[in-house]
This record gives sequence, structure tokens and C-alpha cells, in this order.
Amino acid sequence: MKKKIVALALCMMLMTNAVYADKLTELNNEKKAKTSDLNESKSNLNKLKDNKDAEMEKLKNINLKLTQTQSELAIQQQELEKINKSIDDTKKEIEKYQSSINKKTKEFQKRLKGMYISKDGAKVDVIFGSGNLNDLLNNVSLMNYIARYDKNLLNDLKHEKISLDYKKDELKSKMQTMEIVKKNLELKVVALNDTLAEQQKLIDDISKNVSMTESEISSLIKELEKIDGKIDQEKKAILQAKLLAAQRAQAEKRRREMLQRNKAFNSNISAPVVNNNGAYLQWPVPSSHRMTSFYGWRSDPFGRGSGFHTGLDIAAPLGTHIVSAEDGVVVHVGWSGGYGNLVKVQHDNGALTYYGHLSGYNCSVGQRVKRGQLIAFMGSTGYSTGSHLHFEVRFNGQHTDPLNYLR
Repeated sequence: MKKKIVALALCMMLMTNAVYADKLTELNNEKKAKTSDLNESKSNLNKLKDNKDAEMEKLKNINLKLTQTQSELAIQQQELEKINKSIDDTKKEIEKYQSSINKKTKEFQKRLKGMYISKDGAKVDVIFGSGNLNDLLNNVSLMNYIARYDKNLLNDLKHEKISLDYKKDELKSKMQTMEIVKKNLELKVVALNDTLAEQQKLIDDISKNVSMTESEISSLIKELEKIDGKIDQEKKAILQAKLLAAQRAQAEKRRREMLQRNKAFNSNISAPVVNNNGAYLQWPVPSSHRMTSFYGWRSDPFGRGSGFHTGLDIAAPLGTHIVSAEDGVVVHVGWSGGYGNLVKVQHDNGALTYYGHLSGYNCSVGQRVKRGQLIAFMGSTGYSTGSHLHFEVRFNGQHTDPLNYLR
């Protein structure tokens, strides 16, 4: 019957290992998929960054063209202002010459009119008013000279006005041409500003995609870290399951061997660990059956090589109740070196049980206790790496495997 139970336990352990292995395979597949997604996202991020760099270079060139065009527009505006000033100055000169022409024309017309009205009288005055022939000739020449001078002056003024009119027309023509150039530059500035805005929007969109992709990468990395953590946990669980299976198999093997070896020894003890009902020793920690270290050779938990473990370790939280494995008398309560706080109970059938690493007691030396009675509380005193009970069974001072006697 016991062999069947052991076989069933091993079968269940193998099934548990298979479940862990399936879970590990599932996690590895998930990691592979997430890693593929991460690599794809990183590739997309590099492409986006390259695209952004290229578009930023385009934006830089657009800004440069815009600056140059604005500079050309400013120069054009300055030239237009100069031409406007030249036109204004020319207009003033034209007005000035026109005023002189008008004035001289009126004087000339007046003089001609006077000379026309008194043409004969003027000639008589000139003839009879002359003292001699030379005076006469001089007076006639003077009249002719004045007439020619007025006429020439008037012609010069008219020619100058014509020249200024031409200059004004030329300036206006130049100004019209420059106005067209200015208008084209203004249109170019507007177009460049529009292009600049579109380019900036494109870059902003790329930047958003970069941020989103970086966020995706960050999330994927965190997910992969979680998956790695789960994989580590599963590996530890598989290792722990294998170790536990090996420990249980070894314990069962030792139990059978010890039963064989101790037959002669136990035959000298009348029912050493069996009560009146024929039951084995009671399990000393009713709320926990988690065995963390078995009887026999093992690696020292403090890294001091290997040593022989003289009992069975049962783990549970601090303060967990510990009961007497059988009726008996408490023979020791107190500190005992590596055992820490220790209780010893001498049983009526000759067995002596140890309860080590305790955090507290619920019994005293000389007290008689019953099977299953609360005698102590679990702790981690003495040479201990965590909360657990070190349980020993001894006969005539010789320790033995507790699993041989615990039900």
C-alpha cells in the first residue's frame, strides 16, 4: 500500500512538472512574440528618426530660403522708398521749372504784346532817342538781343521740363517694375510660410509617432522584464518541484532502509512509538506539512560544507502552534546552542522528541503533556535561516529518521 502511495505521489509530481513545463513553454513563446514586436518597434523608431532628420533638413532649407526672400523683400522695399523719394524730388523740380516757365512765359508774352502794340512808336523812340548812329545801332541790337534771350531762356526751360518729365516717367516705369518684383517676393514669402507651416506640421506628426513608438518600446521592455521574471519563477518552481520529488523519494528510500536496519533495534523496544490505539507519533505542526529539510546528509545552510541533519525541518510562520507528538513528560525547556530555544519530551514508550528553534514555550520542566497538546510556538532561534521547527526522534540517545514514525 505504501509503495502505491509513493508511486502515486511521484506520478503527481511528474504531472506537476509537466504543468510547469507547459507554462514555461507558453511564457517562452510569449517572450519570443514580444521580442519580435520589440525589434519591429525599434526598427520603426530608427526609420522615423531618419525620416525626421531628413524633414528637419528640409525645414532648415525652407527657413533659409524664407530668410533670403525676406531680406530681398526688405532691400526691394528700400529701393522703392528711394525711387519714391526721387520721384517726389523730380516732381518738385518739375513744379519749380514749370513755375519759372510760366513766369517767364508771361513776361515774354507781356513784352511781346507791348512791343507789338507800340511797335512803330518804339522804333521812333529808338531812332530819335539815339544821340548818334552808334547809339542807334546799339539800341536796335539790344532790343533784338533781349527778344532772343527771352526766347532762348524759355526754350531752355521747356527742354529742362521735358527732360524732367522723361525722368519722372522713367522712374515711374522702374517703380512699377519693382512693385511687381515686390509683389512676387511677397507672394513667395506667403508661399514659403505656408510650406514652412506644412513642414513643421509634418515634423510634429513624426515627433508624435516617435514618442508613441518610444512608449511602445518602453512598455514592451517592461512586459519582457515581467515575462523574464515569470520564467525565472517557473524555472525555480520546476527546480523546487524536482528537488522536492528527489527529497521525498530519498526520504522514502531512507525510510525503507531505516525500517530494515532498525528492525533488530526496534524489536528490543516494546511498541516504542505506538500509542494504545496503534497509531504512529502525531505530526507536531498540525497547520503545516511543508518539509524543508530531511533527516540525513545535506549541504550546510550556512555554507560550511556538508553535515548530517539529525531531524526533520517543518516550515510555517512565526508563532505557529507546536504540539507534543505523544504522551510524556517535559524534561527540558530552554536554550540549547544551535537548537536555540528547545523543548524535550520523554515519552512513556521510550522515545525522546526534540522541538527546536522555538519562539516561545507553553510548558515547563516536569509537566506531563498529552498527545496533541500545545507545548510551544514556532520560531527561528539558534542556527536557523527562517521560521521552522526542527523535530527529532531519539531512542537511547540515538537519533533516527522522524519520518519512520510520523503518520
